[in-house]
Amino acid sequence: MSALYVNNITPVIQSDTDTPRSEIEDEIEQHFKAIITLKRLLNAKVAISRLPSELLAEIFECLARDPHSRPEMARGAYISAIYGTSLQWIRTSQVCHAWREVALTTPRLWSFISVTRRDAFEAFLARSKQAPLSVCIDNLSFYESCKVLGELLPPELYRLRELRFSGPVRIVHDICANLTQPAHLLHTLRLVIPDTEYSSPSGPSLLQDDLFCGQVPRLRILEIRQITINWDHPIFSKTLTSLVVIRGSHGGDFEQLLFALEQMTYLENLRLDDAIPPAPSHTTSLPAPSRTVALPSLRHIRLKGFAVDSANLLRHLSPAIDPELDIVTSPGQAVVQDLVDTLKSQLTQMKPLRTVRLAQAYGPKLALYAWRKDINFTKSDSDRYLSDFDLGIPLRLELSSPTLSEGTQRLFSDSSLWRSVRYLQVEMDFDQSWVWRDIISGMPGLRVLGVLYGVEKSLLDALSAVHPAEKSRAPSVVLPHLEVLSFSDTRLANLSEYMVEERFFDGLIDCLILRCNYGTPVQEVRLTDCRNITVEDVARLREIVPQVAWDGVVEMEESEDDEDEDDDYDDTEEDYDDPEYDEDYGLDWDDGWY
Repeated sequence: MSALYVNNITPVIQSDTDTPRSEIEDEIEQHFKAIITLKRLLNAKVAISRLPSELLAEIFECLARDPHSRPEMARGAYISAIYGTSLQWIRTSQVCHAWREVALTTPRLWSFISVTRRDAFEAFLARSKQAPLSVCIDNLSFYESCKVLGELLPPELYRLRELRFSGPVRIVHDICANLTQPAHLLHTLRLVIPDTEYSSPSGPSLLQDDLFCGQVPRLRILEIRQITINWDHPIFSKTLTSLVVIRGSHGGDFEQLLFALEQMTYLENLRLDDAIPPAPSHTTSLPAPSRTVALPSLRHIRLKGFAVDSANLLRHLSPAIDPELDIVTSPGQAVVQDLVDTLKSQLTQMKPLRTVRLAQAYGPKLALYAWRKDINFTKSDSDRYLSDFDLGIPLRLELSSPTLSEGTQRLFSDSSLWRSVRYLQVEMDFDQSWVWRDIISGMPGLRVLGVLYGVEKSLLDALSAVHPAEKSRAPSVVLPHLEVLSFSDTRLANLSEYMVEERFFDGLIDCLILRCNYGTPVQEVRLTDCRNITVEDVARLREIVPQVAWDGVVEMEESEDDEDEDDDYDDTEEDYDDPEYDEDYGLDWDDGWY
């Protein structure tokens, strides 16, 4: 069989039984090669094929970095990007011949290594040539991964740029014991013991002093979780810009911690979770700071632990102007006054706070978020999630206290901190109470006040408080600049346990009238998803307030009298199927029970 071409285009197959099989196979191979060549020429006509190889290489590198390039930040966990790798990007090298050539000839693309099998690790090392390495593995519990990392990584330490891995204590210890050569290019180091593991507080340091031979001149980002280590370890390099230490046992006293931080003049992000050397258990008040640690680049501080320990460290730090503070106090220690006083000292040196959000965190814990800019949450549909706005939060505080009222009184006792606040949002549960007088007394410039979920009469009492006349001045009401009141998802008429309807709305009307009489009227009231309010109520409100923004939702809860009548009714199966039963008793199965 042989092929004849008609007009050099169409092959005509003729039967030839004498043609050897090998010649036929060679001819087929030639046709395949010709087809591949033509397809490559066709691909070259596509617009994307006009991109330079260097630009394609940059795009592929971004894909290799992307899965782990986002900052590891969870409620103030400030840390710069720590890169890892995912093999999904390799699919780009299988799109076409040109892309594969670009991938294979770009060594830095293969320098992002996730430890899997020995052959894969060796292939990546070979293709990366001498490019700086970024090695990560999220689970070292697999024996093969541990063996590969322990054998193949040490010879490559001279070009190691990023290293992060997590695993059981013993495996992390064994691998670190082999990393005894200098790492002159190391930029990022992340060592993690999972929460399920346990690091003995009384055991020796998991990281020996000969780790990387103590030579990491370019180390910038360090994260250590649940690892026993001394504060005088060489890994706490003076070149660090981001330091995260979470739990574990950290040898040395408070002075050693200060000395370690004192060397980190480039430090920008600091996070210490249950890692600050504790003050003596009998401490009731802190002495004056022994010295001040100047950290002119420090802009993000997150401290978690006992209030007295966080206060002790903050009192010794002199960070950059206007740093972001994230303080979480642990329960079990009632001493919070030192922390509040320290925060006041820090905040008075910063730009004034303009927007504040208050809420109750889990347990008797006061959560406060504050911004240095005006955030009018009433203009957004996401006002319930003000704390999640991507605006940068200069102050985030979760203060454990025996009661919310005590924490509120301590925090708002100094009005100078809140004098510039113009926007205040307060989230209330239905069974909690805020000391409203303490909160708003130091906010004379408040313009917008928003309440989420619960309301209480003490709010109206605080808004109706009158300052007595002084000398020739007339009496005045609090918050003279208040313009907007906002209520979201609240009961504007609460039903008491005595089956007497307590109309919060009626008290609100009286409060608004009083403010009008004193010449400080509220200009706008916003009602969103509020219950127990009628069209007539809103009409009354519009007679007093120039602008009322109401979503039109009428949702009335049943009184306890109605509930008793429902209990006395014979709820038979036939009754539930009767449409008249639904109409008489006001049940709407689609809306659910309230």
